[in-house]
Amino acid sequence: MNCVSFDITKYGAKHDSDVTQAIANAWKDACAAPTRSKVYIPKGTFKLSKAFFAGPCKNPIGFEIAGTLQAPSKANGFQEGQGWITFEKINQLTIYGGGTFDGNGAVNLTFKKVKIVAPKDSWTTDGIHLGRSSNVTITDSVIQTGDDCISIGDGTRDLEITKVVCGPGHGISIGSLGKYENEQPVEGIIVKNCTFKGTSNGVRIKTWQASRDGIARDMHFSDLIMDNVETPISIDQEYCPWGVCSQFKGKPSKIKLSDISFKNIKGTCSTPVGIKLVCGGYGCKDVKLSGIDLKYNGKDGKLTSVCKNVKPSVSGYMNPSACSH
Repeated sequence: MNCVSFDITKYGAKHDSDVTQAIANAWKDACAAPTRSKVYIPKGTFKLSKAFFAGPCKNPIGFEIAGTLQAPSKANGFQEGQGWITFEKINQLTIYGGGTFDGNGAVNLTFKKVKIVAPKDSWTTDGIHLGRSSNVTITDSVIQTGDDCISIGDGTRDLEITKVVCGPGHGISIGSLGKYENEQPVEGIIVKNCTFKGTSNGVRIKTWQASRDGIARDMHFSDLIMDNVETPISIDQEYCPWGVCSQFKGKPSKIKLSDISFKNIKGTCSTPVGIKLVCGGYGCKDVKLSGIDLKYNGKDGKLTSVCKNVKPSVSGYMNPSACSH
């Protein structure tokens, strides 16, 4: 970003010290700058008690974080509904830089009314990636990106995603899982009341072909709207992009998938495969489909489903028929 930089160290910020006042002063000057500006957090760890970044600002403004902003270990001094870092009433804000917002504790986390935008042709730009986290909620948010809107890595437990609008992007994905040794189980995932617009997938579980052993269970997807989505419902245990698994051909995924439900999912598909349930060496256990109403808006045949190593239980209306191919 070509702009005027307001480095917090020029305002007295020092490593491993509380920089609350320094960062507030840097923001104030950057927000009032007569040209495009940014607040800059250099490499290193800086402690931050609480920050409220308010607009409107005179020009587009950036927040470049190359280092780490670390929250207090105890949430003292916070009132109900207050955030640790809050951006409010700001137009044309860009947050970037590859640094870290370190929550510094096991306190539950909520993403609410967040908007994340990246070009649809930008590679590996996951909107939100979670891993080895528990009791996280993502709600009332819009995510437009070139990769997964939300990707869910190993060790994620008790995650609830509601009222998210996703698209463009690759959808909301659990995985990919099984690429590395000693991955932790994924369990307790709820995705509901979400809308997908022009994405390559809707909701997806993906594990690497020839993967290590692992577990993903208790995953439930319901009350979803699909708008021109390539594959709205997908379990892919033969995931292997870029052709890197040719040497593993015929070796199945060893991630055990179980207790999975897809319920009340409606809308349109841009390919003939509305449901893809391709499971690995252990098969997928206790998979339920209920109230699926999809329509194919193309001309390359009729809407269908593709299944492998799975026998889902079916109830309610189903279009396409479960495992019809």
